[in-house]
Amino acid sequence: MSKTVIILNGPPFIGKDTIADIFVAKHSATKQEFKSSLYEKTSEYFETDLKYLKYIATSRKYKDTLVSAFSCSNSSKGFGYTPREALIYVSEVVYKPKYGSDYFGKLASDKLIDGLNVFSDGGGWWDELVPVVEAADRIIVFKLVRTDFNFDNDSRDYYDESTMPKDLENLLQLETLVLIEGRPELAVENINVLLATD
Repeated sequence: MSKTVIILNGPPFIGKDTIADIFVAKHSATKQEFKSSLYEKTSEYFETDLKYLKYIATSRKYKDTLVSAFSCSNSSKGFGYTPREALIYVSEVVYKPKYGSDYFGKLASDKLIDGLNVFSDGGGWWDELVPVVEAADRIIVFKLVRTDFNFDNDSRDYYDESTMPKDLENLLQLETLVLIEGRPELAVENINVLLATD
């Protein structure tokens, strides 16, 4: 079998997880995340339970505040960091300077399996995407667009052809997909149409 990769590239809360979950339930896909290894490394570094860290780092209530047990505990190395700040610190200060800007992309590429892999967290940095492109047999990046959703206050952004590294130009497809509120299954159908074409 071959490794096919779909990257759902879009702003927070646009519906990436919902679309990925439909692929898992109906099309035997494997849900992947660039951040999965970052959560693991951050959990190890701050000596915090992984499940709890994922919860507060993805919670609208806690991810940018200092009110969670992670941020408030004097006995935790996390004292004084919001969950988002902790993830950024581990990524940008602890690991990338030592192992390179593509480090978490390499870890993500190691987790690819034969069949359909759907990345629900969208990526946003070319350096991180390169190792996944190199490990995949086919990769399509879907730029998800929906009214009133944007990357304001987020370090990520859409992958753009104007910034694509030259050596990737013939190795991936970059498509734009306009989402309709309440119709994630329509997005899945549109993605499946493109998957069926060579």
